[in-house]
Amino acid sequence: MKRYLWILALATAAVAQEAAVELATPTLGYIFDEQARALRAIEGVPGAAAIGGPMHLGAGLDYVAVSPSRNYAFGYESGAESMLLLRLDGITGASTISTLPRARAWFSASGEVAAFDLGDRVETWGGLPNQPRRIGEIATGGLSIDRLAVSDDGGMVAALAAGDLYRLTTDSPELLAQGVRDAAFQRGTRDLMALAATRLVLYGKAEAENERILVSGLDDARAFAISRDQKKVAIAGTDVTIAALHTDQFTHLETGETSFDTIARAEGDAVFQLRSASGEIWLLDADTEPRLLALATRGDQ
Repeated sequence: MKRYLWILALATAAVAQEAAVELATPTLGYIFDEQARALRAIEGVPGAAAIGGPMHLGAGLDYVAVSPSRNYAFGYESGAESMLLLRLDGITGASTISTLPRARAWFSASGEVAAFDLGDRVETWGGLPNQPRRIGEIATGGLSIDRLAVSDDGGMVAALAAGDLYRLTTDSPELLAQGVRDAAFQRGTRDLMALAATRLVLYGKAEAENERILVSGLDDARAFAISRDQKKVAIAGTDVTIAALHTDQFTHLETGETSFDTIARAEGDAVFQLRSASGEIWLLDADTEPRLLALATRGDQ
């Protein structure tokens, strides 16, 4: 009898250890699978990562916006009246109905503030995700908005519309630049970074007269993301550029025939997830020696 009990104890311990390993699976970020109408986690570490199966969040989704903090997201189904708050914890998560506007959302650098496009106006919400509160609204002046950028204090909002970059004000939108493809505020500031096809520019306090070129000589750049420590910026397009924000040092990575449309910071100081024009997901590890890694999909779960 004792022998059988010992074997059972070993088996139980093995199952518990396996469960603990599964719960401890590191997660680098998330992607939205439009076909599956679900989020998938990027599981593993740079150099040994893959895209996991669809996460079970309790609802099918037609829109998702993931916070830069990667511990929550917003989502909704087409036709639904409410925005869902998605709590994310590695490869698991859950959804709850929220009082947030059901609209496209963009986050500040910290993820604690979000701006919602409601057509004729933009609402800003702070205290995210635990204590959401509406902190302001501002008219769009009739702009057909492609994307928004919002500062960490929620006090400044910029809008991209047909390649033109505006600072939204209480009077009317103020044009900052043309031919812009991506824009974001630096963390903890009202300094706005704007990307054109060939250069990255900083507008101090989002004012046109405070323009400073950070990186030039880019080739068909389309999107950028800033590292967690605010020391590097990764720029994606027909190739990939990593530039140090406080020096003149930069690195170009050849991408062959692959070009990238989007980039977002992943887990790590200077780790980024990129989506190619064909829909493939890649990782950029720029912490030490920059390298690009194509991700495989583990399949449905």
